[in-house]
Amino acid sequence: FPLVIIMPKLQAVILAAGAGTRLQPLTLTQSKTMLPIANKPMLEWTIKSLSAVADEIVVVVSKNQKDVLSYFSEKYPGKCVFAYQKQQKGTAAALAAAENHINGRFLLTNADEFFPMQDIEKFAKGKGYQMSTFSVNNPEKFGVVETSSDIVKNIIEKPQNPKSSLVWCGLELLDKEVFSLIRKIKPSPRGELELPDVYRLLMKEEDIHVFPVSKWITLSYPWGLLDANQFILDQYGSQIHKSAEIRPGAYLEEPIAIGSKAVIGPNCFVRKYSSIGANCKIGQAVEIK
Repeated sequence: FPLVIIMPKLQAVILAAGAGTRLQPLTLTQSKTMLPIANKPMLEWTIKSLSAVADEIVVVVSKNQKDVLSYFSEKYPGKCVFAYQKQQKGTAAALAAAENHINGRFLLTNADEFFPMQDIEKFAKGKGYQMSTFSVNNPEKFGVVETSSDIVKNIIEKPQNPKSSLVWCGLELLDKEVFSLIRKIKPSPRGELELPDVYRLLMKEEDIHVFPVSKWITLSYPWGLLDANQFILDQYGSQIHKSAEIRPGAYLEEPIAIGSKAVIGPNCFVRKYSSIGANCKIGQAVEIK
């Protein structure tokens, strides 16, 4: 008889319950994860990238995020499972909300973190525990990762004098054993259950391997939407809706995004990385950049 090897299924958890206060006023009327990037909600791009490597995706939200629940329940029936964070008590508390849905190994990320698809695919094939890292010019604004022989030894949150430029960038490969560690940690000085505290306990028991990503976009402030928009268009190419009307003489410098029933032109110039929403009209001789 032929040998059949059944590979264990890989799940993914996306933390998407954050209020997005630093993105105000954009988040005063909608969930952070619904902010459009290349004319699709931010969370949709995260789901799209993880769908290539995960058999099931658990999205952690709060029950009052009705815009997220209605959109993704309809768009991804059966692919996305929702877990509910009852109170905003930190990143570890958010992950704990997904415990009942997790069976074994899983990827963990935030809805506002973006990585190249080739990095995600390689990361998902890793063995043991993994943590993504990226070298930045301002590590004092992030969680700095201290390593030895490609093994994580510590995470220092926003140190005044960072020892390295390597920072934790929010993509991990874990397993269900991590939930028992969440129950062991205590609230931080700001009263929240923090994932770095969980990882410090994990480091005492297991090796967490460093995985340097080739690019990382994190969306914390409104101007970050421009970087995220460029990243998505570079990765997936132009997003031009089939119902958009491109009139004669319109020059489109791709990649760009154009929404449904938008009217472009005539004789206009849309520069690279522009995103034009649904029902917009770009008039004659107008330049968009």
